[in-house]
Amino acid sequence: MDFFTSRFSGSNAGPVHLQDDNATVANNNNASDDTDSILKLSYFERISLFIVCILGCYACYAICFIFFPVLSLKPKKFSLIWTIGSVLFLVAFAILNGPTNFFKHAISVERLPFTLSFVGSIVTTLLFSLVWKNNLLVIISCVIQAICSVYYTVSYFPYGRQGLRLTTGVARSQVENWLSV
Repeated sequence: MDFFTSRFSGSNAGPVHLQDDNATVANNNNASDDTDSILKLSYFERISLFIVCILGCYACYAICFIFFPVLSLKPKKFSLIWTIGSVLFLVAFAILNGPTNFFKHAISVERLPFTLSFVGSIVTTLLFSLVWKNNLLVIISCVIQAICSVYYTVSYFPYGRQGLRLTTGVARSQVENWLSV
């Protein structure tokens, strides 16, 4: 039992840092200063909460896909479930890295366009579904949310960003070919 308590206690575990293709890993001695005062969680607690939030996120997305024929008749319900999934997605990574570190990373120069588009699509989805009730714009906002979620996930895989650039370049040229015909 001592193995598990020493392994998962907060005394020797620093925050988990999100890595970018060009980022370096901070060592755990210096990282303990970065921990948010509100969320002083052990490594095990952060990983557990991350897994719970990610599972909740994917459960919301699965509900939207499974019940798409039914929910497509009620875009307001679809968009709310989809948006809850997107918010859980962001919360999961904020818990994993710590809210302050996550926010700093999200507003960095290279991530700012993504952050603005993802948060903007979440806000516009809520506005279009709850305030203005425009179904077409709700669908467009949900598609943008989906694209941002995929981009965010894939960009943290090794060489993921390069793969995304290649894929979007091929897709763009294909769309340009379709439009020029």
